[in-house]
Amino acid sequence: MPYARGEHMTQAEIIEMRWLGAEFILSLFSVFVGLVSAYIAGLYFFLSKASLALRLLAFFVLTIGFLFLGGMAISVTDIIEVLIPAWDRLELPLLKEQAVRTLIVQLGGSSLKLYVVGATLGWAIALFVYLALAYLTFIYRWPVSAAHNE
Repeated sequence: MPYARGEHMTQAEIIEMRWLGAEFILSLFSVFVGLVSAYIAGLYFFLSKASLALRLLAFFVLTIGFLFLGGMAISVTDIIEVLIPAWDRLELPLLKEQAVRTLIVQLGGSSLKLYVVGATLGWAIALFVYLALAYLTFIYRWPVSAAHNE
């Protein structure tokens, strides 16, 4: 490991790692939205009138996708939790355009607190969406409509 013996990352490396972390999180979110959107479309057009076995199989595949995304989120969390204190140690000037960062500094908070709030909201939303899709897959009774009769 290049930083295992007390060596420190440069400001440029920390900034680059922060952008890479943000890109990774946005990629995870994009895959999450795509997965959920595809499942909702499949649920509306096909699964709502499918047999229990097919609904179980589809929900199993959805569960595997959620578990994979959760595992990736956990792996990036380990990196970000190490990176944020290094970011906070940088003496970057506050610009008036950085409203969120300025507010955090004024409240005496750190980027880590903001990250924890964001991560907690992300996990809560993912859990809510997963439970809502379970309800729509197994409990909700879809009304018969023109889209289902085609």
